[in-house]
Amino acid sequence: MGLAEPAGRVSGRAVWSARERRAAWFGTAVAVGLFWLLATSGQPWRLFDEGPFTADFYDAQAHALLSGRIDVPADVALIEGFDIDGRTYLYFGLGPAVLRLPIAAVTSAADGRLTVLSMLVALAVLGTAAGRLASRARRAAGPDRERPAVVGVFVAGTALATPVIFLASRGAVYHEAELWGAAAALVGLDLLLGWWDAPTPRRLLAVVAAAAFALSCRPTSGLAPLIALGLFVIVLLARRKWRVALPAIGAGVVVVASYVLVNFLRFGQLATVPFASQRYSAVDAARQAALAANGGNLFGVSFAPTTLWHYLSPFSLSMDGQRLFPFVGWNGRATVLGGATFDTIDRSSSIWLAAPVACLLALIGVWWIVRHDRTQGWRVLLAAAVLATAGTFTIGFVAHRYLVDLVPALVVAAAPGLWVLVRWADSTSAPWRRVVVSFLAVVAAMGALGQVALAVQARYLYVLASERDRLSFLEVQYRIDALLTDSAPGSVVAVTGDLPAPDDGTVAIAGDCAGLYRADGLRWYAVEWEADGGRRLVLTPDEPTRADLGALPVVVAEGDGWRLVAEPVGEGQVAFVYEGRTGNDAAVVRSDPVGVGDIDSVDVVADPATTQLIVRTGSGEPLSLFYVATEGLSPGPGWTPGPGPAPLCDELAARLPPNG
Repeated sequence: MGLAEPAGRVSGRAVWSARERRAAWFGTAVAVGLFWLLATSGQPWRLFDEGPFTADFYDAQAHALLSGRIDVPADVALIEGFDIDGRTYLYFGLGPAVLRLPIAAVTSAADGRLTVLSMLVALAVLGTAAGRLASRARRAAGPDRERPAVVGVFVAGTALATPVIFLASRGAVYHEAELWGAAAALVGLDLLLGWWDAPTPRRLLAVVAAAAFALSCRPTSGLAPLIALGLFVIVLLARRKWRVALPAIGAGVVVVASYVLVNFLRFGQLATVPFASQRYSAVDAARQAALAANGGNLFGVSFAPTTLWHYLSPFSLSMDGQRLFPFVGWNGRATVLGGATFDTIDRSSSIWLAAPVACLLALIGVWWIVRHDRTQGWRVLLAAAVLATAGTFTIGFVAHRYLVDLVPALVVAAAPGLWVLVRWADSTSAPWRRVVVSFLAVVAAMGALGQVALAVQARYLYVLASERDRLSFLEVQYRIDALLTDSAPGSVVAVTGDLPAPDDGTVAIAGDCAGLYRADGLRWYAVEWEADGGRRLVLTPDEPTRADLGALPVVVAEGDGWRLVAEPVGEGQVAFVYEGRTGNDAAVVRSDPVGVGDIDSVDVVADPATTQLIVRTGSGEPLSLFYVATEGLSPGPGWTPGPGPAPLCDELAARLPPNG
């Protein structure tokens, strides 16, 4: 079944030496450690803290699979769920959920607490695959002498000097899917090179497993191994290598079938996703407009001019005008080209600014692959990895995390480029070598620090950030700002009436600190509320009401067409129940049980500016809702409102000039 090996082809048994393997593992360990610190805000012992919304998606999917189902509970999926024939489905692949099966089979106590751990494992897999590809590239394009340190630096740089490090900003399902998709794609591409060098049934089975897993993690980047397998089949058929080509065709069919089967069981469609059936589509005007303009779909070539220009542009990061710490930010949002109607245009940098050194090495690598790849293997891998990015460039959504979809193509191109540069360095004078190495080190450091700065802002201000996240970060930003200047606080405005357009970074003080808000460019998010401003109440029950808690339903707060009720649910426990509406639909949402002894007071936020309802007690935050009616907040019978300060808002208001 073997192929005739052209000159220069490396045996599949000689992937890397022990020294290169140890160097790659060291580089991976460094990357994993720094990613871990960033993902846990410098507190690695908080690895298993419960994550934000979406952190339990794969756990819920794993429990469903163990029960012989593929649908998940509606109260887990919430707005990300797809309602199909009375059941709720997720659109995320099954790959990371399958990895959770051993834990889900034993306990549900880990639900929502495994996302960061899963991402660390994915990063280790990505680093190992990048190291193997770098070692393969040295044998194909580089010097004969081993350079373990170069392999280790390349592996660490793949994680720390590319947009991969940005994913540490939040342990969310979106980032986990991105990281596993890129990692599994690189594993599949590496295994394909091994199979191409020495095709055996065992290697082909490994390729099938990796390609199917990659596709089940993220269909964009994860599609690369399947495309590469198809391109290899074309080469084999052209060479009339039937005995190798036919099993490879069967392998490709198995990979495709694994994806199609899951998609059909969920949505009744072979490969597409019915976005109109997603709950988010029922409440978001931008999504509705995008679906209407694009025939009910969110993919199309009309999006490509905008995404290609923005993701490949060198003008998507800015240090100008970034007055607040960390002094680096996104330079606005993508400019729509061609009149396409996007679902969302989020903040995003470009691959050139997120991975400048990798891009330079990739340019060199592309030159080598086109001119000198005698085995055809690297050409196929590069073509497949580039073609797999088509989904990223044709989706009506712009986001910084999508740059990770480009990392497999970047690594495949940069790996041989690295060794071409090493060969040049070996042949040039020491002064020139020092200049080039110093330049690349400085550029890599700047790119990495820029990604860390964006990750920190994303964690505390943008990606599923809570009010407490935003509050703590804004306190740091404006404390530093006050130390650096005596002028009015940067980007802060006082408003009366409705909030203005949500320009990214603007901080608004509504009324007399009735609310403190920060805009992300698409909408306003709340940071603080003064208790006597009409959007927050800190309520204490009188003695008769306290006696009724746990025995009778008690109205805690109410407004125009809605109310919040504490209902008894067991011995000494109550659930907070929101009775109101979402849009024009009636809504009833219950919290988890809360002990009556934890209700010395109830902190209720009902903010019509953000369509948000929050209930806090001494035991935490049992209820937090968006997209619900919250107008006209007033206390229920038997509840007395008390003080609730907003210290940051007061501090910023005091620094504003008299005219605001």
